[in-house]
Amino acid sequence: MRLAIALLMVPASWLWSQGSGGVAHPRCTDCVVGNVSYWYAQEALKQATPPEPTKPLIAISVILDANLKIMLVATESGKFELLRGTLAKTVYDSLYEIEKTSGLPASPHDAAKLLPMKWETKVISADRFAAIHRDFTTAFSELMANAGNSYNTVLTDGGVVVLHASRYFVTYDNGGYVHGEATVDDAVKNPMEKDPMANWVHQISALCKDSFKR
Repeated sequence: MRLAIALLMVPASWLWSQGSGGVAHPRCTDCVVGNVSYWYAQEALKQATPPEPTKPLIAISVILDANLKIMLVATESGKFELLRGTLAKTVYDSLYEIEKTSGLPASPHDAAKLLPMKWETKVISADRFAAIHRDFTTAFSELMANAGNSYNTVLTDGGVVVLHASRYFVTYDNGGYVHGEATVDDAVKNPMEKDPMANWVHQISALCKDSFKR
């Protein structure tokens, strides 16, 4: 499994703020009609949240597909929720439609507010959320241990190129104390290597499918 991670210390309001409607945005000059950049699309999907969210104390987001995002949140009001956000089209097609009708904002953070995402919510128990959070932090710790163990191998043999593997984007924030982002995929260089974060993502995917059964 390959990991790309950034750890930042930022105010929680930067991560959750959605602003108000009816604001004129500067046009995106770096985007090409019909060919929205990969970075712009992924950043817009990362920033997408429910239109009127309850401010979270802890939030874990997982982008499972180009039109599917899962969020697990512990709110200030004491609720623990599992949210599923879906787009009828991929984020690329959705942004292309916005570009055709009104133009894209320069910032993908602003574009996130324009995505026609449908949100569904399920309340989960405090114990269930605590277990998910514990599994997440354990998986992340194991992944960092794997990074340390592969230090000499990377310097000696170089990196790897990942092809034809599912890729997931995971974001974590606990009220602004710690903010982390990870890019996780299903590729495993060493068959004997543990794959903790990918396994955790698959568990969350299964939970989502089970929770939002029609």
